[in-house]
Amino acid sequence: MSQTLFRIDRVGPWPTGLPCSYAYAAKGEGAVEKSTAFDWFRKFNNGDTNLEDQSRSGRPFSIDPEALRQAVEADTVTSTRKLSTELGTSNSTIYEHLHRLGKVSRSCQNGPQELTPEQVQHRVNVCKELLANPRDERFIKRIVTCDEKWVYFNSPNKQNQWINRDEAALPVPIRGRFENKVCV
Repeated sequence: MSQTLFRIDRVGPWPTGLPCSYAYAAKGEGAVEKSTAFDWFRKFNNGDTNLEDQSRSGRPFSIDPEALRQAVEADTVTSTRKLSTELGTSNSTIYEHLHRLGKVSRSCQNGPQELTPEQVQHRVNVCKELLANPRDERFIKRIVTCDEKWVYFNSPNKQNQWINRDEAALPVPIRGRFENKVCV
Protein backbone atom coordinates (compact mmCIF):
# COMPACT_ATOMS: atom_id res chain seq x y z
CA MET A 1 0.00 0.00 0.00
CA SER A 2 1.43 3.39 -0.92
CA GLN A 3 2.02 6.02 1.75
CA THR A 4 -0.72 8.26 0.31
CA LEU A 5 -3.37 5.51 0.37
CA PHE A 6 -2.31 4.61 3.90
CA ARG A 7 -2.74 8.22 5.01
CA ILE A 8 -6.16 8.48 3.35
CA ASP A 9 -7.25 5.27 5.08
CA ARG A 10 -5.79 6.03 8.52
CA VAL A 11 -6.05 9.82 8.75
CA GLY A 12 -8.35 10.97 5.98
CA PRO A 13 -9.17 14.65 5.46
CA TRP A 14 -11.65 15.77 8.11
CA PRO A 15 -13.77 18.93 7.93
CA THR A 16 -11.91 21.97 9.21
CA GLY A 17 -12.86 23.27 12.60
CA LEU A 18 -13.48 19.80 14.02
CA PRO A 19 -11.45 19.18 17.18
CA CYS A 20 -8.71 16.63 16.72
CA SER A 21 -9.74 14.62 19.76
CA TYR A 22 -13.14 13.88 18.13
CA ALA A 23 -11.53 12.80 14.89
CA TYR A 24 -8.95 10.69 16.73
CA ALA A 25 -11.70 8.99 18.74
CA ALA A 26 -13.70 8.33 15.54
CA LYS A 27 -10.78 6.51 13.89
CA GLY A 28 -9.92 4.60 17.05
CA GLU A 29 -6.75 4.31 19.05
CA GLY A 30 -5.20 1.64 16.80
CA ALA A 31 -5.34 3.72 13.61
CA VAL A 32 -2.35 6.04 14.12
CA GLU A 33 -0.38 7.43 17.01
CA LYS A 34 -2.02 10.33 18.78
CA SER A 35 0.84 12.73 18.00
CA THR A 36 0.68 11.80 14.29
CA ALA A 37 -3.06 12.46 14.22
CA PHE A 38 -2.58 15.84 15.90
CA ASP A 39 0.14 16.80 13.37
CA TRP A 40 -2.03 15.90 10.38
CA PHE A 41 -5.09 17.68 11.72
CA ARG A 42 -3.03 20.80 12.43
CA LYS A 43 -2.01 20.73 8.75
CA PHE A 44 -5.63 20.20 7.65
CA ASN A 45 -6.87 23.12 9.78
CA ASN A 46 -4.17 25.34 8.21
CA GLY A 47 -5.55 24.50 4.77
CA ASP A 48 -2.86 22.00 3.69
CA THR A 49 -4.78 18.93 2.49
CA ASN A 50 -1.91 17.42 0.48
CA LEU A 51 -1.23 13.83 1.59
CA GLU A 52 1.95 13.41 -0.49
CA ASP A 53 5.43 13.49 1.03
CA GLN A 54 7.10 16.85 0.65
CA SER A 55 10.69 17.16 -0.50
CA ARG A 56 13.12 17.02 2.39
CA SER A 57 16.56 18.33 2.93
CA GLY A 58 19.35 15.82 3.16
CA ARG A 59 21.36 13.67 0.90
CA PRO A 60 19.38 11.83 -1.78
CA PHE A 61 20.16 8.28 -2.80
CA SER A 62 23.27 8.45 -4.92
CA ILE A 63 23.28 4.90 -6.22
CA ASP A 64 21.25 3.01 -8.78
CA PRO A 65 19.96 -0.17 -7.08
CA GLU A 66 19.76 -2.03 -10.39
CA ALA A 67 23.40 -1.26 -11.20
CA LEU A 68 24.41 -2.52 -7.76
CA ARG A 69 22.32 -5.69 -8.17
CA GLN A 70 23.92 -6.41 -11.55
CA ALA A 71 27.43 -5.82 -10.19
CA VAL A 72 26.86 -8.21 -7.28
CA GLU A 73 25.21 -10.91 -9.39
CA ALA A 74 28.06 -10.72 -11.90
CA ASP A 75 30.61 -11.38 -9.14
CA THR A 76 29.20 -12.55 -5.79
CA VAL A 77 32.70 -12.84 -4.31
CA THR A 78 33.33 -9.12 -4.12
CA SER A 79 33.89 -6.63 -1.34
CA THR A 80 32.02 -3.46 -0.48
CA ARG A 81 35.27 -1.56 -0.97
CA LYS A 82 35.61 -2.80 -4.56
CA LEU A 83 31.95 -2.00 -5.27
CA SER A 84 32.32 1.47 -3.76
CA THR A 85 35.22 2.31 -6.08
CA GLU A 86 33.32 0.96 -9.11
CA LEU A 87 30.10 2.86 -8.31
CA GLY A 88 31.70 5.97 -6.78
CA THR A 89 30.10 5.90 -3.31
CA SER A 90 31.16 5.04 0.22
CA ASN A 91 31.45 1.55 1.73
CA SER A 92 28.62 2.17 4.18
CA THR A 93 26.27 3.26 1.37
CA ILE A 94 27.03 0.08 -0.57
CA TYR A 95 26.52 -2.01 2.59
CA GLU A 96 23.13 -0.40 3.35
CA HIS A 97 21.90 -0.81 -0.23
CA LEU A 98 23.01 -4.45 -0.35
CA HIS A 99 20.91 -5.14 2.74
CA ARG A 100 17.96 -3.29 1.20
CA LEU A 101 18.30 -5.58 -1.82
CA GLY A 102 18.10 -8.58 0.52
CA LYS A 103 21.76 -9.59 0.18
CA VAL A 104 23.82 -10.95 3.07
CA SER A 105 27.52 -11.69 3.35
CA ARG A 106 28.26 -15.37 3.95
CA SER A 107 31.51 -17.30 4.13
CA CYS A 108 32.15 -19.90 1.49
CA GLN A 109 31.81 -23.55 2.43
CA ASN A 110 34.56 -26.11 2.03
CA GLY A 111 33.55 -28.68 -0.53
CA PRO A 112 34.79 -32.27 -0.53
CA GLN A 113 38.21 -33.04 -1.92
CA GLU A 114 38.17 -34.95 -5.18
CA LEU A 115 39.70 -38.42 -4.64
CA THR A 116 40.28 -41.17 -7.16
CA PRO A 117 39.15 -44.72 -6.25
CA GLU A 118 42.82 -45.72 -5.81
CA GLN A 119 43.37 -42.90 -3.31
CA VAL A 120 40.28 -43.93 -1.35
CA GLN A 121 41.44 -47.56 -1.21
CA HIS A 122 44.95 -46.47 -0.14
CA ARG A 123 43.50 -44.38 2.71
CA VAL A 124 41.36 -47.30 3.88
CA ASN A 125 44.40 -49.63 3.86
CA VAL A 126 46.55 -47.15 5.81
CA CYS A 127 43.81 -46.62 8.41
CA LYS A 128 43.36 -50.37 8.87
CA GLU A 129 47.12 -50.79 9.30
CA LEU A 130 47.31 -48.00 11.88
CA LEU A 131 44.37 -49.44 13.81
CA ALA A 132 46.01 -52.88 13.84
CA ASN A 133 49.29 -51.57 15.37
CA PRO A 134 48.41 -48.48 17.42
CA ARG A 135 51.44 -48.73 19.72
CA ASP A 136 54.06 -49.58 17.16
CA GLU A 137 57.15 -47.39 17.65
CA ARG A 138 57.72 -47.09 13.91
CA PHE A 139 54.63 -44.90 13.62
CA ILE A 140 55.83 -42.39 16.22
CA LYS A 141 59.37 -42.28 14.78
CA ARG A 142 58.00 -41.34 11.37
CA ILE A 143 56.52 -38.11 12.73
CA VAL A 144 58.90 -35.27 11.84
CA THR A 145 58.57 -31.81 13.31
CA CYS A 146 60.62 -28.82 12.24
CA ASP A 147 60.25 -25.17 11.30
CA GLU A 148 59.05 -25.42 7.72
CA LYS A 149 56.30 -23.63 5.92
CA TRP A 150 54.80 -24.96 2.72
CA VAL A 151 53.31 -22.36 0.40
CA TYR A 152 50.91 -23.56 -2.29
CA PHE A 153 51.01 -22.09 -5.79
CA ASN A 154 47.25 -22.30 -6.20
CA SER A 155 45.21 -20.70 -3.43
CA PRO A 156 41.41 -21.02 -3.76
CA ASN A 157 39.39 -17.85 -3.30
CA LYS A 158 37.67 -18.10 0.09
CA GLN A 159 36.21 -14.60 0.35
CA ASN A 160 32.72 -13.92 1.63
CA GLN A 161 29.93 -13.96 -0.94
CA TRP A 162 27.01 -11.52 -1.24
CA ILE A 163 23.97 -13.75 -1.79
CA ASN A 164 20.24 -13.68 -1.05
CA ARG A 165 19.13 -14.60 2.46
CA ASP A 166 17.61 -17.94 1.45
CA GLU A 167 20.59 -19.12 -0.64
CA ALA A 168 23.53 -21.22 0.51
CA ALA A 169 27.08 -20.10 -0.12
CA LEU A 170 28.85 -21.67 -3.09
CA PRO A 171 31.29 -24.44 -2.11
CA VAL A 172 35.02 -24.08 -2.72
CA PRO A 173 36.93 -27.36 -3.17
CA ILE A 174 39.56 -28.16 -0.58
CA ARG A 175 43.11 -27.80 -1.83
CA GLY A 176 44.75 -31.14 -2.53
CA ARG A 177 47.63 -32.32 -0.36
CA PHE A 178 49.90 -33.03 -3.31
CA GLU A 179 49.39 -29.85 -5.31
CA ASN A 180 52.39 -27.77 -6.39
CA LYS A 181 54.01 -26.12 -3.40
CA VAL A 182 57.36 -24.78 -2.26
CA CYS A 183 59.08 -24.99 1.13
CA VAL A 184 59.99 -21.62 2.60
